[in-house]
Amino acid sequence: GAEGQNRTVDTSLFRAVLCQLSYLGTGGTITTLFPKCQDAGRFVGRTLWPRVAYEPNPAVADLLAKSAVMNWMHERLIVRRTAVGSVVGDVELGFCPAQLGGAAVKTEHRDSSTFARTVKYPSGLQCVVVPVVTLVEEFPYDIPIRFLKIDAECYKPQVFAGTNRLMKHRCRDSLMLEAVPEVAGDMWPALLDKINEICSLGYEPFTVNGDGTLRPTTCVVSPTAAV
Repeated sequence: GAEGQNRTVDTSLFRAVLCQLSYLGTGGTITTLFPKCQDAGRFVGRTLWPRVAYEPNPAVADLLAKSAVMNWMHERLIVRRTAVGSVVGDVELGFCPAQLGGAAVKTEHRDSSTFARTVKYPSGLQCVVVPVVTLVEEFPYDIPIRFLKIDAECYKPQVFAGTNRLMKHRCRDSLMLEAVPEVAGDMWPALLDKINEICSLGYEPFTVNGDGTLRPTTCVVSPTAAV
């Protein structure tokens, strides 16, 4: 609504997370964006913190929910069948049925990313309209979120824009994202700006070594630098 208008916020997800926190006796939650089903075991099985997974691709969301039930992780995982962005609404999501990952929200920059090569596979492109939420609306209060993983192809800057309050208030201990020019396409400069903005809030950047260990790096200062 317009600035200053009264709004009713649906806090059902927030209440569900608090309920799980109380049930599990933990001090935080983990949120991931667009998880890939092949990562579900590593994603869910490490600790008892409840997870909230945002997966707008209906086929992948079904597989993720099925995997959670089959591995008895459904009490620790909330599957939200929505995309995450900067404003609440609806968007067109494109994906290749032959892949579990690689889905991308339709934007003017999408065809400049690796998505353009993905849809050239024989199974072609399928499109669905999906709802979009923002994390500041999903979590209207500042609760500790231990880990945020963003795998949103060329849509990461929009995701960041919808999580400003939570980042500024340091509600998240750690943030993990893929920062590759070929994947980001024309959104690469905007992504670097957001990474620099996050660093300015006191977060320290790291890269991942081949053996999975973390290596300190410096904040990105120009669109030609690598993350």
